[in-house]
Amino acid sequence: AAEATEAEAAEAAKLAEEGEEQGLASAPAAPEAAPPPGPPKLEGELSQMVLAQWSSVEDDFVTQLKKSLGQVRELQLRGLQRVSSTRAAFYDLLRAPDARQDLVVATQEKFNALPTELRYTESGKAELHMLVEEMQ
Repeated sequence: AAEATEAEAAEAAKLAEEGEEQGLASAPAAPEAAPPPGPPKLEGELSQMVLAQWSSVEDDFVTQLKKSLGQVRELQLRGLQRVSSTRAAFYDLLRAPDARQDLVVATQEKFNALPTELRYTESGKAELHMLVEEMQ
C-alpha cells in the first residue's frame, strides 16, 4: 500500500511538471476586484462648514461625556459614604450598653434573695411567678 501511494505521488508530480511546461496554470487566476469608491472630495467653503459642524458635535459629545462620568463618580462617592455610615451605626448599635442585662441581673438577685423555705409555699411560688412575669 505504501508503494502504491508513492507511485501515485510521483505520477501526480510528473503531470504537474508537464502542465507547467505546456504553460497551463493549475488554477485560473481570479479577476482583481476594483477598490471601493472613497468618500467624495469636499472643496472650499463646503469642507470648512462640515469641519465646523463635526467639531461642534465632537465638543458637545466630550462635554456630555465628562458631565455623565462626573455624575457617576458623585453617585459612587455617595454610595460609599452611605455604606460607611451605615456600617459605623451598626457597630455602634452592637457596642451600645444594653439595659436588659441589668434587668436580668436584678431579677436574678430578687429570685435568689427569697429564702428556700418560702420558695415551696404557695405565696413564695406566686412571688417568683410575679418576678418572671415582670421581667417579660
